[in-house]
Amino acid sequence: MKTFATIKSLSMASLFVASIICATIGTARGNQGVLVCGLISSVAMIVLVAGGLPGSIARSRCHPSAGAVTLLGWTGLLLTGGILWVVALAWACIGTPTRQN
Repeated sequence: MKTFATIKSLSMASLFVASIICATIGTARGNQGVLVCGLISSVAMIVLVAGGLPGSIARSRCHPSAGAVTLLGWTGLLLTGGILWVVALAWACIGTPTRQN
């Protein structure tokens, strides 16, 4: 699981760097195609980070329904335009039982 998280973090970082480079080159040279490429990769990075955010929060809080929160986060973002994503984010942050030792 840690290996997957590391690979995901590295791919997000490389996508971010690529989008910044494309946007900078496109702006400096006046090349609209490169600028659009940078903007598209920036939006893709934001969607990837936002879609996985509720699931990551739920897993870090040891939420009993972390899988369902993850699924609702992705479907809420992609299918409902973000309406159910907010519900998934709220669900990830509340309702976690406290552990007593």
